[in-house]
Amino acid sequence: ASSEAARAAAAAAKAAAASANGERLLKTTICEFLVISGEQAPAGASSEVLAQKLRARGLQLVKSAESHRAQAEKMAAAGKAYKARAKADAARADVAMRS
Repeated sequence: ASSEAARAAAAAAKAAAASANGERLLKTTICEFLVISGEQAPAGASSEVLAQKLRARGLQLVKSAESHRAQAEKMAAAGKAYKARAKADAARADVAMRS
C-alpha cells in the first residue's frame, strides 16, 4: 500500500512538473509571438493577461490582413481596367493610322 502511495505521489509530482513546464513553455511562446509581431509582452504577466494580449494581437493582425487583401483586390481591378483602356486606345490609334 505504501509503494502504491509512493507511486501515486511520484506520478502526481511528475504531472505537476509537466504542467509547470507546459505553463512556462506556453508563456514563453506567447511572449515571443507578441515581440515578433511588434507588441511588448508585459513582464511577469499572468497567463490570463498574456492570453488576452495574444487574442487582441491576433485579431488586430487578422483585421490588418483583411484590409490589405481588400486594397490589393481594388488595385488589381484598377490595373485590369487601366490595361483594358490602354489596349482599346492602342486599337483606336492603330485604326486611325490605317485610315
